Amino acid sequence: MSEKKNKKHSSKDVSPKNEESFRVQYNALPIPTYTWKRVGKEFKLINYNDAALKITEGKILDYVGKTAKEMYADQPEILKDIKRCFSERAPIRRQMRYRFKSTGKEKHLLASYNFAPPDLILVHTEDITKLKHMEMNLQESEERFRNLMEYIPGVSVQGYNTDGKVFYWNKASEEVYGYTAKEAIGKNLADMIIPPDIKPTFKKCLEIGKRVEKSGEFYPSGELTLLHKKGHLVPVYSMHTAVCIKGKKPLLYCVDVDLSERKKAEERYRMLFHSSPDGICEIDEEEATIVSINRAMAKNFGCKPKDMIGKAFSDFLPKKIYDYRYKIGRKALDENKI
Repeated sequence: MSEKKNKKHSSKDVSPKNEESFRVQYNALPIPTYTWKRVGKEFKLINYNDAALKITEGKILDYVGKTAKEMYADQPEILKDIKRCFSERAPIRRQMRYRFKSTGKEKHLLASYNFAPPDLILVHTEDITKLKHMEMNLQESEERFRNLMEYIPGVSVQGYNTDGKVFYWNKASEEVYGYTAKEAIGKNLADMIIPPDIKPTFKKCLEIGKRVEKSGEFYPSGELTLLHKKGHLVPVYSMHTAVCIKGKKPLLYCVDVDLSERKKAEERYRMLFHSSPDGICEIDEEEATIVSINRAMAKNFGCKPKDMIGKAFSDFLPKKIYDYRYKIGRKALDENKI
């Protein structure tokens, strides 16, 4: 009884109605599909669908009946995939750059080889050219960005995860902090460039970073003094930003501008300012208060610089003299003479 049912079921599977249904579905597939049949030791192209007809601009008709060996003599990897799929009875997927013999056009394809008993191989070729171009453009963009970050002079960039472990260290970081990228990557930032007095602040920064949900600055920028490998301190202006990717932990970046040269220049200026025999002072234009004053100027008033800073000049001069000097100073500023 069971045998009769199986025979009846087998007969139903190969009925003309089912064959027609399969043919309609085969032709309606949106992905170009080619059918190869094992004939002796060769594989012959025996069929194709409408999508294959379209992508080859109708020229696939010229290749029906040809063997894979004839068609792919210059691309043995394709013939190898067909043979392997047949011998292993298992699907194979491969991306390839393929130039159509029918049109001469080159495309990026995702080829899928599937065995169909007893002697057929169905090959689906999905056109992924646009996707590959997008990937290539993205890779080029990322490469340009990496090069910019890697070689931008005077701006050190460190990438680290939310526990402080470094995964990125650019050339400027090597110069500013003394550690090579090989030495720094994999180590904790706190163990290299964070001085003991600001380690609690750095820990707080990491805790905030763990909770970040949006890319951008996650901690206020400002001047910091960090550690060089040799032990001396390095003044920097530090910016803290996070990169958030959905489903992944935030990636944290520290972008530091080395202020060493600026600090040296400021120190030279201070030395010249205070040692000058001429009286020099800096006035806040809006508040009319003394911002800085050197010894020579303060001496004229019988004071020390620290006793005059933050106070108005009018506190140290008779009103008539102050008003006269202010008028002259105001005129000179308006005429850009000072």
